[in-house]
Amino acid sequence: STSRIMLIKLLRKIFPSKNEKDLKALIPIVNRINEIYSTLNTLTDAELRAKTDEFKARIKERTKHIEDKINELKVRVREDKELTREERLEIYDEMEKLEKELFREEQKVLDEILPEAYAVVKETCRRLVGKSWEVTGHKIVWDMVPFDVQLMGAVVLHQGKIAEMATGEGKTLVATMPAYLNALTGRGVHIVTVNDYLALRDSQWMGKIYEFLGLTVGCIKIVFDNFSVKNIKIIPLINKKPRAIGAERVGFEPTSPLFGGLHALQACAFIHSATSPFSNKI
Repeated sequence: STSRIMLIKLLRKIFPSKNEKDLKALIPIVNRINEIYSTLNTLTDAELRAKTDEFKARIKERTKHIEDKINELKVRVREDKELTREERLEIYDEMEKLEKELFREEQKVLDEILPEAYAVVKETCRRLVGKSWEVTGHKIVWDMVPFDVQLMGAVVLHQGKIAEMATGEGKTLVATMPAYLNALTGRGVHIVTVNDYLALRDSQWMGKIYEFLGLTVGCIKIVFDNFSVKNIKIIPLINKKPRAIGAERVGFEPTSPLFGGLHALQACAFIHSATSPFSNKI
């Protein structure tokens, strides 16, 4: 009945859904990103690129004291030949605690940097508009600048959640922002997609954003013909199993379960899939 429909609408206004609450919480972050973005057009390309080094320095400044402690313990384990087995185990336990503390501190800084970093990526996208390059043997002309809904998806991914987006809503572009942000720690980022072709395509297509900002990009294919250490890697997800993920990085095992926006101590991975069980989820 009409009265029942009106009652339901009223209740929804009084008690908003979880999704509505989440979206409401994202709006101030998106507004802050756009506010910063509006100030970046006065920077030269070199000055915009220098933001990457600025962000890295801010992270290093906040985490240096923890890294120094870890390095001191590493040196002690390596050079003190008189340590007993029990003493070594105690040091390893302490190192593990410090690594977790380091990771937590890095995440705090990344959360603070996020609006600036995303604004920098958005400004980079704007500057690339109209430029062309080869992607899997075909010339493409860049024409994308992130919309607010894509900024929201990018924030959600960094928060370790799954952003569900329909085909054509810009999942590939969305992934560039959390990938750039998390690569600032120097631990490296993996973007996981469904096959070799998409891995190669996305590394060449989106790679210009990362390269513009001073990061390196690699593409891991099943033949492993380009497996050097890079800041960001685009990886195929074959047969719906993450076989190749993080094979060169401590913290990921090839058989580890991965979900969108999963953070590990030594790396960060984002699932970007179109036909896997993670269908239309980054």
